[in-house]
Amino acid sequence: MAITVVGYLNIGSMSVGTLDLPVVADQVLSQSGSTGLIAPWSMNIPAAFLGLGGTTGYGRMNSPTLAQLIAPLIRPAAGTIAPTSNPALQFLGGGALRFPAGESLRVQVTVESSTLTGAFALIFLQDRFEPIPQGPIYTIMFKSPGSGATTPANGLWTPSLVEWSDQLPAGKYAIIAMEYVPDSASSPNFGLAARLILSGQTLRPGTLGITGLDGQNSRYMYDHRFGVLGTFDSFAMPSVEVLWTGSSPATGFHGFLQLVKIADANGKSCACNGGR
Repeated sequence: MAITVVGYLNIGSMSVGTLDLPVVADQVLSQSGSTGLIAPWSMNIPAAFLGLGGTTGYGRMNSPTLAQLIAPLIRPAAGTIAPTSNPALQFLGGGALRFPAGESLRVQVTVESSTLTGAFALIFLQDRFEPIPQGPIYTIMFKSPGSGATTPANGLWTPSLVEWSDQLPAGKYAIIAMEYVPDSASSPNFGLAARLILSGQTLRPGTLGITGLDGQNSRYMYDHRFGVLGTFDSFAMPSVEVLWTGSSPATGFHGFLQLVKIADANGKSCACNGGR
């Protein structure tokens, strides 16, 4: 009942031709060479994002099972790897692709007529869909601390210290949406994505970076199309890791989670009492 996101990233000039994007080292999926990731069990691919450093290329996901019909294209492809106010995410919904355990999932980019300056893909993997629970939806903010903020490593998921806007009442919560707003930085230093580490959960749900606190994630988050992203107890708040490019990243960011309280401190369901 959870999602994890995985990254593929190439920074630098990409000439005409087709190549597999290097994977971003992952702690959930094992790596197959430098360009493939292997799921620990069969999963669905409900959504994918591709950003290209230019507009003269396209990309697709590929694995032995996916290629039995065709290696599916990722559409639309954004013309930049930098965050935007409303990311161009491909959402597959009820037509989610199946990614079997043990296969290597790759992202291939084809450069058609002129050089691209880089490419970034974020693939969403889900073990099963769970509808969001009934109850009031509350939004909580997390942000980088005013001092002692973590400097992200170039092209790696980097754990980051965070401060929370509120202390949650004791209980268990379902995460139904997430936003990540990195501080602006000059090219090629971009905050690409963030994801959560949840106690007792292997998968790490996440999202794309967006520009500005007045930006908005695609409707996939606001419409809760992924269902429940994961759950946590108030005594074990989520940890956050971020993915940046460049050697001079900004350390600041804001993030938001939409939550539904699903159990009280004694484990009693909150479904019938308004989430209290």
